[in-house]
Amino acid sequence: MSGLWIGLVSGLLLLAAGLSWLGWGRSANWREVTGWKRLSERSLEWFAESGVAFAAEEMAPQLKWWGHATVQVDWQGTTLLTDPVLSSRVKVAPRRFDDPRWEKGTAVDAILLTHGHMDHLDNPSLEALAPTKLLIPAGTERFLSRAVREQHDVVPVQLGESQTIGALEVIPVPAQHGGWRYPWQQGYFACGYIVRAEVETLYLAGDTAQGPHFQRIGEKFRPRLAVLPIGAYSPQCFLQKRHLNPEEALDAAQALGCDYVMPCHFGTFRLSLEPMHEPLGRFAKAAESRRQKWILPVPAEES
Repeated sequence: MSGLWIGLVSGLLLLAAGLSWLGWGRSANWREVTGWKRLSERSLEWFAESGVAFAAEEMAPQLKWWGHATVQVDWQGTTLLTDPVLSSRVKVAPRRFDDPRWEKGTAVDAILLTHGHMDHLDNPSLEALAPTKLLIPAGTERFLSRAVREQHDVVPVQLGESQTIGALEVIPVPAQHGGWRYPWQQGYFACGYIVRAEVETLYLAGDTAQGPHFQRIGEKFRPRLAVLPIGAYSPQCFLQKRHLNPEEALDAAQALGCDYVMPCHFGTFRLSLEPMHEPLGRFAKAAESRRQKWILPVPAEES
């Protein structure tokens, strides 16, 4: 009997340790969780206020980071939202910093989904948004809930297939990443998006690893600002072909030829083994050494 109790207690301790590691029961300010408070003044030398990125140009894009890969773009009177995950958790991974102050039913002109992974395609979040156009890689729409399909104008897209959203042109571009919902599924692709209006261009990478697509996107579209993922890279031996680490994101920025980088896909959900605060710290340090300007427009700054 004693052996049974020892096994039971050991199991409960392991479960508690696992839940603690995932972040269950803890939620904190984004500055603490993401490692912002740990950044030195020197590493922030190349940080630019979000409004600086487009130098006060009239109708320039304004961006907000809602955590992970959820980015709001307000530009030319049009609002886009990428990979909205506004829930308090994705499956077993809870949100590590305070829930976003997103009001249910808030209207956007289009939702841009990059692939079917659960930390990017979150049906409860999509159901909470007001009816709108929803762009999604062709085939991936099968992972949308019935409520989402009935609620939104779902538009399956192919790479290079241009869409007009208000005054903006939106073009799906390649990403080096799997597009499936579950690992055993095949035949699905992931994408990023080019967004442009007149002479200005923005690149939303979604989830991606290193690849020749950055050079090609840079040569064809010449984005001035790139939103690039920097987290979920450890262990590197397993995740290098799926995600960028902070230094690789800056390599991508160089290949793209962009003036500004906005990091995302970090500090929100624990999806890999690196410490939650590590990606932003490594990114800021590498950006300083490479003299790369970057932005991080977080809505919490406004409150």
